[in-house]
Amino acid sequence: MPSQRESDAQRTWLGGRRTRFLPGLRRTIAVAVGVLVLGTGTALATAAPAAHTCGYFFKKGNDVIVSKGGPVSCAHAMSIVRAFWSGVGVTMHGTSDATGYFTIRAWPGWRCYQAAGAGKCTKHTAAASYEVKGKA
Repeated sequence: MPSQRESDAQRTWLGGRRTRFLPGLRRTIAVAVGVLVLGTGTALATAAPAAHTCGYFFKKGNDVIVSKGGPVSCAHAMSIVRAFWSGVGVTMHGTSDATGYFTIRAWPGWRCYQAAGAGKCTKHTAAASYEVKGKA
């Protein structure tokens, strides 16, 4: 027969009278695990297709690597990014690179966003993105 100290420890850890929070904790953990399992499946089902590298060009001493995603051809992706980098017909909307976007007169409907060393032009589900590699 267990001593009084052992039975108190068992009651404390096994949801006895002293700790009524354990059954609620078990339910909470079960719900959290269920949400994680279902949430992961949903995220995998709605993930965007992987980007495909289309090519590269040199501009202003940088190697600009172009990739595409969604329903856009590599030729169009290259042309869109080249037009954006040329600066001709490019209009900024917003107050800064971080909060604004750019449009290209030659490519109506496309919006371009840029960050440090990378950028993306989108139109609905199509995307033409670029990454800049500096001189070595």
